[in-house]
Amino acid sequence: MVGKIVEVNIFTSRVLLISDINSKIPVSLQPGDIQAIMSGKDKQEGVLQYIKDKNLSDISEEMLVLTSGAGGLFKSGIPIGVIDIDEDLAINLDRVVSFHKDFSQLKYVKVVSFSKENNPLDLSSKKNLQKIENKIEETNQQQETLRILLEQKRIADEIRIKIQKENDFLRNERVRLKNEILVEKKNNQQNRNQKKEIKFLEMNLVYGQKCRKSIFNKLYKVGTAKYRECVLNKGLKK
Repeated sequence: MVGKIVEVNIFTSRVLLISDINSKIPVSLQPGDIQAIMSGKDKQEGVLQYIKDKNLSDISEEMLVLTSGAGGLFKSGIPIGVIDIDEDLAINLDRVVSFHKDFSQLKYVKVVSFSKENNPLDLSSKKNLQKIENKIEETNQQQETLRILLEQKRIADEIRIKIQKENDFLRNERVRLKNEILVEKKNNQQNRNQKKEIKFLEMNLVYGQKCRKSIFNKLYKVGTAKYRECVLNKGLKK
């Protein structure tokens, strides 16, 4: 068993593989004729989701997985895979089905077409079939809900990462601007100090002799704060 044709075009057809998570196949486990529903798990494995009236942990031998024919989706008895024996846990408790075929190596497949058998069902069989169909519908709804939640989580994660990047950019930009302002303030202060020094030197040429200490007066020693103040005041205040 490989899958089911779900769409037909002029030259191609689309097949829903039994390995697809959306594939829900009524199966029979042999020996024991245990009824279950199998879903796809990955490229080489499936998983049993619903097992009717049987605990697999009580079984200690390899089991064959065949189509059951329930619901008329497939003919009964088509081999799908096996449930392997685990040396420690007997039958594997994960209920994993190993497919007979490696789908990555397929080149040709046989297409089997058949009409749904209209065998009369007793009331018990109809109830069981309805339960299986209800379980399949419930599982499909749960998977759709899970898909929506995962998509919402992905979008939320993308938004969170984007906001984090923007916050990091704004934080770095704020630090950069702050550093630029500090550098600008420092440069402005240096410019003011240079202008004051130039002004003092210019006034010192004109008023220095009025403030400079000599043997003839008791004024101020060159380089002192008093001398500088005197020069800036254009000499001694009267």
